[in-house]
Amino acid sequence: SVVAALWKVDDAAPAAFWVEVHERIGRGASPASALTAAQRSSRASGMSAAVWAAFTVVGGLVQA
Repeated sequence: SVVAALWKVDDAAPAAFWVEVHERIGRGASPASALTAAQRSSRASGMSAAVWAAFTVVGGLVQA
């Protein structure tokens, strides 16, 4: 999986957001579900959508 930004985002602004994404992945979540959960959490906490909405996951796990 690749996480890509759809527009330019200040590097410092999403730091807490990325900590949450990486913590969720570390607990076993897929990149897509970790990103989605962090986006929902960020939205609920009032973080600007300009920070969390810029990111999307491309690709993913291939099921055999």
